[in-house]
Amino acid sequence: MNTRTIRLGRTSQIAAAAVAVGASLLLAAPNASAVTAPTVEATALLNIPWGGTHGTSCGYEIAAEAGAVNEVVAFEVVGTAPAVPAATLPGGGTATAAGDVFTTTWTPSAVGTYDITAAAGGPATTVEVKNGFALGQFVCVVLP
Repeated sequence: MNTRTIRLGRTSQIAAAAVAVGASLLLAAPNASAVTAPTVEATALLNIPWGGTHGTSCGYEIAAEAGAVNEVVAFEVVGTAPAVPAATLPGGGTATAAGDVFTTTWTPSAVGTYDITAAAGGPATTVEVKNGFALGQFVCVVLP
């Protein structure tokens, strides 16, 4: 075997190893959505949580961040106790850059427990809604 054959052989081995490592990284990449679990914040300037943190008739802003380009954000609220059919909220879209933040608003009309998601199969935020009332846009009172 001459020196030229040995060099080509090592180059081929290095190239094959690099391809194998790259393929294993691609196969190991998670295919679950990287959209964050949504946050739920009161829109009122003064939120009086006597009975809990979320109340009927009070407005909330829901936000989620996309982790990558072309990820689809679609907000959905599902009542789990009592069972309430899923409701799709406006405000989603397709990310044009990693870190894009999408928002929507929600005003619960019934007492119960709700799961809020921002992507199909993505993490949910669970919210307990109690009786409440809004005093204009500035005050939300959640009753015990």
